[in-house]
Amino acid sequence: MANSWPAQHFCSPNRELLSCLKSPEESLMALIGILAVLFLVLFLLLPLLEKYGSKGEQAEQDYRKYGRWILPLVAILLLAQLIKMLLG
Repeated sequence: MANSWPAQHFCSPNRELLSCLKSPEESLMALIGILAVLFLVLFLLLPLLEKYGSKGEQAEQDYRKYGRWILPLVAILLLAQLIKMLLG
């Protein structure tokens, strides 16, 4: 077995791409790095958003306006993914 499943789909045969990791330890370290960045951003952005985020009646109107678009856009996205899966 020359290549594992992710390698055979995302890597070139001689593993030239940066996303091709050579060992499970490197995969684990990449995962830990990604999670660390996500948590760092979460803990930095959440207080800033609470402090400087819009409040009041105008914000509620904006949320309702955007909320009207979410379900149709999700439906379009799911339909596009289904078509892509069936044709690809």
